[in-house]
Amino acid sequence: MEYVECEAIVKDFPPFREAMKKRGIEDMDLVMVDPWCAGYHSEADAPSRRLAKPLIFCRTESDCPMENCYARLVEGIHVLVDIQNMVILEFEDRKLVPLPLADPLRNYTSGETREGVDRSDVKPLQIIQPEGPSFRVNGHFIEWQKVVVYL
Repeated sequence: MEYVECEAIVKDFPPFREAMKKRGIEDMDLVMVDPWCAGYHSEADAPSRRLAKPLIFCRTESDCPMENCYARLVEGIHVLVDIQNMVILEFEDRKLVPLPLADPLRNYTSGETREGVDRSDVKPLQIIQPEGPSFRVNGHFIEWQKVVVYL
């Protein structure tokens, strides 16, 4: 939920919207803000804040559920978010870098390969654990190597 909220505050931030407009992007439904944990920058941040540095991507179609949303990186924008308090700490439009062209083969759906034919030369892959898995799944919780993750 924090990442969804982080995306919303970044997309609503007027300087961010202006930076996107400079790149020809006005439809915020096409924009994906992908927050990545930034750890901390200095002792002043640890352990008082949790920071995120979002990567920005732009889709070409808002109504295409199979579109590879990572195909078009929006570069030149730096955002630092205090994800605990949902506050943008830093924003900088560093460099205007043209968006990658929309590649008609950007998706990974059947038939959308370089020659229009799916590969047939891939051999089967089998992964087995004869003694059973090293993890446990319980609903939305995954426990592995003494770590519990909620999905």
